[in-house]
Parts: sequence; C-alpha cells; structure tokens
Amino acid sequence: MLPPRASAALPTGTLTLRERGGDASSSSVSFGGNQSLSERARVLAGCRGSTKCGYLAPSGFDAMAAEVRRHEARAPCELVVLTAIFGCKDKLQQPEVELPHLRRCFFAIVDEESRDYLRRTAPRHAEVTQRRVGAWQLLTLREGGGPYASARRNSRVPKLLPFRLFSRANYSLWIDGKLRLKVDPMDMVGRYLLETGAALAAARNLKRDHIDEERAWIGRSLCGGGDARKIDEAACEAVEAQWRFYVAEQQQQRQQQQPDNDQRRIRPPPPRPAQQPSSQPPAAAAEDDGGGEEEEAAAGWARHTTCAEGAMVLVRLRSAAAQCVLCAWFNEWARFAERDQLALSYVLHALGVRRTESGADGVYLWPRAEHWNAKPRPRQPKPWRYVAYRGHSGTESGSCDER
Repeated sequence: MLPPRASAALPTGTLTLRERGGDASSSSVSFGGNQSLSERARVLAGCRGSTKCGYLAPSGFDAMAAEVRRHEARAPCELVVLTAIFGCKDKLQQPEVELPHLRRCFFAIVDEESRDYLRRTAPRHAEVTQRRVGAWQLLTLREGGGPYASARRNSRVPKLLPFRLFSRANYSLWIDGKLRLKVDPMDMVGRYLLETGAALAAARNLKRDHIDEERAWIGRSLCGGGDARKIDEAACEAVEAQWRFYVAEQQQQRQQQQPDNDQRRIRPPPPRPAQQPSSQPPAAAAEDDGGGEEEEAAAGWARHTTCAEGAMVLVRLRSAAAQCVLCAWFNEWARFAERDQLALSYVLHALGVRRTESGADGVYLWPRAEHWNAKPRPRQPKPWRYVAYRGHSGTESGSCDER
C-alpha cells in the first residue's frame, strides 16, 4: 500500500543500495532481487532504507561492468551517451556533428548477433573495428548472459540503470536507435539538467497526458486491429494485469483515506517469481466484480499523472534523487510488462513528482514544443532540433542474417 503524499520525497543524500549477498548463486535469487511488496512500498516512498536495484544475481552485465571500469580508467568521461540494439532491430545512428572530445564516450550495448550485423552493415565512411562502429564503442552481452529470457528486457537494463554500469561519469544520455544526434549532448545537459536543476530529464510525451492514455495506447499498439498474427497475447495480458494492479492499489489507498466508508480491501498480486520467464505476465490482481467502479475510481488519480517519452533520458548519475527514480522505475518495470513507459508514469506519480514543467521536484519534462517530432508553429521561432527521427532501420524479418 502506498502512503499518501502530496509532494516529492526523493532523497537528497546518498542512496543505500542492496548489494549481492552470499546466496546470489541460488536459483531463487533473481537479477532484480525478488522485491517484495513491502520493499516496493519503501522504494516508492523515496527509497527508504536499503534499496534493491538490480545486479543481485550473476549475469553477463557483470563482465560488461568490468569492461566499462577498464574504459573509465583509460579515458574517464564527464558524460556517456548510451544506446542498445538487440535482435538487429536498428542500425547505429552516427551523430551528425564531430565530437572529438567524446570519442570514447559513446557506448552501444549489443548482443552478439547484433554486433556482427552492425559491423557488416556499417556506413562506408564509418570506422569499423571489432569493438567500434563509427562513433560507437560496442559493449557486447554474451550469448546466454542476459538476466532475462527476453532480448527486449535485456536491452532495457542499461537504459534504466546507467549508474550501475558507469561509476565515474557524472551524466548520461540514453538515446533510442531510431534517433540521430544533431548537437553536442553537453548542450542538452546544460539546457535540460543544469538550467532546471533537475536530476533526470526527458521529453514530455507529444500526444498523451496521463497514464490511462498511455495504457490505452500501449493496448492498441500491442493488441488492437491490424494483423492478428502480430498480436502478442502474453504482452497484452501483462499490460492489463499491470493496469489492474494500479487501479486496485489506488482504489485501496482511496478507501483507506476514507475510513468511514465501506472498505473492501483489494490485495495486490505478489511479485513475479524469479524462475518464471520474464516474458510471462505477473499474477493478476484479485478478481473484482466491480470493474466499472474501479475504472471510475482510477480516473481521479490518473488526472494527476504525466507521460514522458522514453526514447531520450538525461540523468545526473551521481544524484541520489536520480538513482532513486531509476531504481523505482527498474523495479516496477521488472515486476510488470516489458513496456517501460507505463511503469515510469506510475513511479513519478507514486514518488509525488508533480512539477515536471519546472524540474522543481527533481524531474524535468521538456515541453512538447521542443519534442523532436513537434511541428513548427506559425510565427514562432523554429524549435531546437537536437535529434533527427530516423525510425527503426534494422531488419524487418527479425533475422540478423537479413542484408
């Protein structure tokens, strides 16, 4: 049960992270640490006490972290630019500007098949070596080394937990493979982190305002219309189970704030067992014969949520506030569906992050007018174009053998 809270409760000191114990080799311990509901509540109350934040079971990311430490020892970076390509879904977008001061600060996390595919399909002008394609240094997650059965999930680990990989950099920029950088990323750090005082920044979603709209959009993109052969039933159910959990939790909180009302307690589902394949949905919330009432109750709290784009994320890596948001985001995403946007929207709401238009609560969502897909307005200055949208440029069939 989440405690009621009207303002942000992000930590300002040092975050205490739970480290791997002596039982880490046990098959019962998951990469995320089997977070309990009480542990989840403490995280969503501002990361109180020792916080589980991934890396609690051995995985291929341990070897990757050791490789990063060697990189940092040779050439420390103030800022690291990160992306991930798994399953040959994208090609590496090379920055449009020369950035010699960041030559050793662009990192692409890839699986082995994607590494070979990216080297094979690199632009003619790009420098290609065993560990580099153009501006990007390749960090390879070895086959079978991912903590999750799903390649999509493995690709999200460096996005959600960059500070667990990079221990010396002060800032990180996550950029999806569909975007091409057009500016020095330090200009983005200055504009969106330093000027606002935020610990974490992202673009406000161009079309969706609230979490219920995000849930509806994900449902349509996964399950609605189109080619029935492309519908992922397990993913659809995972999203709906996640939504039922949130509605039940918010309804329970509302009832506990009104003790004079008839309270029908709704028990949230337990976390997903560690041995369950990560592509499977979590247990659903308890059955309820008043689904319409739940949806109506959800409308109030949903109006206080916000939606961010996940394709670009700027982070102050050494900030306890940023680390708390990222740990909460990771744990929520690991518990539920593979899509990370719904988890982020709920985490910001649960942490009491409201003033995202100014960064006053630690998180800044830059305005839609500065979104990379925003259209110029009549008689208004042209928006700052820091990236170009290129779309997914990898294989259509999903086979890394496709040329």
